[in-house]
Amino acid sequence: TGFKSPDTLAGNILYVMPATAPTAGQVLSSDGSNNLSWIAIPSAPVTTIFGRNGAVVAVAGDYNAGLITNTPAGDIAGVTVQAAINELDTEKQSIASFAGDVRGVLLTGVSLATSTAITATDSMLVAFGKLQAQNQALTTDKADLYNIAQTITAQSITALSLTGLQTPSNPQDAVNKAYVDGFGHWSKSGADLAFLTGKVGIGLSSPLYDLHVNGSIAGTSPFMNLSDARYKKEIEIVPNALEKILSIKGVSYKFKNEEFPDLKFSNHRELGVIAQTVEKVFPEAVSKDTNGFRSVAYTMLISPIIEALREINSKTTRLENENKMLKSYLCERDPEAAFCKI
Repeated sequence: TGFKSPDTLAGNILYVMPATAPTAGQVLSSDGSNNLSWIAIPSAPVTTIFGRNGAVVAVAGDYNAGLITNTPAGDIAGVTVQAAINELDTEKQSIASFAGDVRGVLLTGVSLATSTAITATDSMLVAFGKLQAQNQALTTDKADLYNIAQTITAQSITALSLTGLQTPSNPQDAVNKAYVDGFGHWSKSGADLAFLTGKVGIGLSSPLYDLHVNGSIAGTSPFMNLSDARYKKEIEIVPNALEKILSIKGVSYKFKNEEFPDLKFSNHRELGVIAQTVEKVFPEAVSKDTNGFRSVAYTMLISPIIEALREINSKTTRLENENKMLKSYLCERDPEAAFCKI
């Protein structure tokens, strides 16, 4: 054995060999001045590969699919990895496409887990099984808040209270929340539905009365007011009813729809009274809103109208009696008078 110099060597190079024999695993190393020594194989990371220096970064062509022959530990068969690498070699798939193919392979035929909580000790297939179980649960139970509210509407909602939910940022979710929150005010018993607290507005968002409607109301039966004597106290006859009623003028009018479009007034000519006039004689029949606009409870005018008719009837009866007395007196003195023969 010995050393042979290259044929292309231009001149003599003298290397100083180590004075001792090497131990197992040692190799020759030069100090740059042609002095050789025995050293152990370096443990530092490889910094050159395939003719490239610096940090080792694998690129296309660095591997050979035929070199992968062992089956890795775990659930993925070596042949699956082999096929995936072959596909990359032959079709030059993008990483995203390759990942999609791998996901499809892993999820195919995975049995749904009985528990969907993923733990640190789960294998890849077990973890994917749990994720698939979670996904199926979400798909099966995908009713949103509005659908839940719709379901509640069709079912019993007795003593239901869903208020206190956080207001969502999404506008539709906010509507859904308001829709569900409203059920907390309702109570259902059989076919009867009752609104327990707050006010109900139709055609407006801030009702002033328990039931406030901007628009028309229709029905086929008369509106009933509770009026039993057992409900009432401090009952008094309306005084000077005829005089007060005569101070109120009955008028016809049209509403200013162009100034108050939100109130949804009728476009037809109406018959009624002016609230300010009524307020002067019957303030009990007039109410004001927060902006000072007045409303009249027309049914409250029935009572003074009845008393006004009673006053008229009393006066009429008195005049009839006086007329009879006067006619009798005159006819005794002049029986031939024309009015005595009627």
